[in-house]
Amino acid sequence: MTSSRFAQIDAVADHFNVSVSTIRTWIRNKSIPRSTYLKVGNTYRFDISKIEKTLLEDNEESITSVVPTDINIDDDI
Repeated sequence: MTSSRFAQIDAVADHFNVSVSTIRTWIRNKSIPRSTYLKVGNTYRFDISKIEKTLLEDNEESITSVVPTDINIDDDI
């Protein structure tokens, strides 16, 4: 049996340990970008590795955007 590169929505939810409705929310708010899945009619198929990469990149960007860059930890308080 060959493994498919694309997974159904329930497999994506299981992979990320979230509900299917959370995956749908992530699609609506574009946390899961269009480039990571195929949609034909009402059927979605997802590339889990691309989703992981995108979510990790977004997480790294949000962490870096919160960390102040103008603080010198050597300054006396």
